Amino acid sequence: MKLKIPGKILIFFITAISFFSCGSDRQELFIVDNEIEFILPGALNTIETHVFIIRNVPSFYKTSLTANGASEEQVVSITATRARLMGSFGPVDYDFIAEISVRAISKTDPGLNREMYFQDRIPFNHSGDLELFSSISELREILSDEIFDMEVRIRLRQSTPLQIQNKLIFSYAVFDE
Repeated sequence: MKLKIPGKILIFFITAISFFSCGSDRQELFIVDNEIEFILPGALNTIETHVFIIRNVPSFYKTSLTANGASEEQVVSITATRARLMGSFGPVDYDFIAEISVRAISKTDPGLNREMYFQDRIPFNHSGDLELFSSISELREILSDEIFDMEVRIRLRQSTPLQIQNKLIFSYAVFDE
């Protein structure tokens, strides 16, 4: 069956409307960069998921609001953007890690926690820093406080060789309408 010219135009307009309606109306106000350090002890087993709690992480949220000339009323969303796990004192091959997940935990309501970053497909031959994917979780309730806790969950594919001092460099974006 051959489409007539009006049918082709109709299909074009429907496709164009669908394509342009997929965008988000949010505007990025600013990005906040941060980092934490934690120690991964040597000789951890591969049976358990190892959990490390980092307490009292500053959010720099209110400082960044002021520095960027924004107000809390403008903010509609806060989401994680990027994260990288690296050795604090030199390069580390993280091929012994099978999965990693990083969560933000509210200081005022410890039951309120959201995943920020994860990596569940680490290649066996991975070398160097470990890039993490950002989660799609809404983090405004947690990161709008001055401090929060972070939980790093690691499942190993082989035992850790030695004690490793790690640095997690991460950022989050603040959006308005």
